[in-house]
Amino acid sequence: MYDLNGEIFHSEAYARLYDEDKNLHTASDFIPLVHKIRLDTKLDQNVINYALKEDSLQEREIAFNLSLRFIEEPEMMQWLKERLAGLSGKRTLNFELSNLSLLGSLKEAFTLASMLRQSGHNFGIDRFSIEEESNLNYLQMLKPKYIKIDSIYLHNMLQGREGQNNPALQVLIESLDITIIATNLEDQTIKEALQALGIKYFQGSLLGKPILI
Repeated sequence: MYDLNGEIFHSEAYARLYDEDKNLHTASDFIPLVHKIRLDTKLDQNVINYALKEDSLQEREIAFNLSLRFIEEPEMMQWLKERLAGLSGKRTLNFELSNLSLLGSLKEAFTLASMLRQSGHNFGIDRFSIEEESNLNYLQMLKPKYIKIDSIYLHNMLQGREGQNNPALQVLIESLDITIIATNLEDQTIKEALQALGIKYFQGSLLGKPILI
């Protein structure tokens, strides 16, 4: 994730898998199987542990996308709390839930968000969408540090075909003090249009591609 000056806002930890033939697979290839055999929480733990011990990442602010199963298991939440306590304020981490996941588990999402704030870390929402203005109610409760929205979807919300602004999103930006990150950015024209509309943070192949750690 980059700001307008090209500086890294934070780095997102993606999970990748090599098979026995040394072929590299993205999360979309193996996460459905991981979920089916109920290894979501183990994968989350391994990604967090690896990122925290990897020397090349010690100076970076990392973002982790947690599974729904992770936040629904009290022992996992306790594990994370203890893991963060061991950092002793040395660095700030970010933990995200997808918008779809948290809508079905608002109580658990609130517990996570509260624990992270108390520990000095950040809670964010990934793949955010606005279906109706009532969606803003849970944002007021969760108080995320940032939300990530697909860049084209965000552009369509901020400026429709007739150029009108979306009033719900304007309330979101102005009253809740949430950082908006435009994701999946591949088009310079979209980036410039979003900048003109006040968006300051971006993620996507237009700016940089994932690297193996």
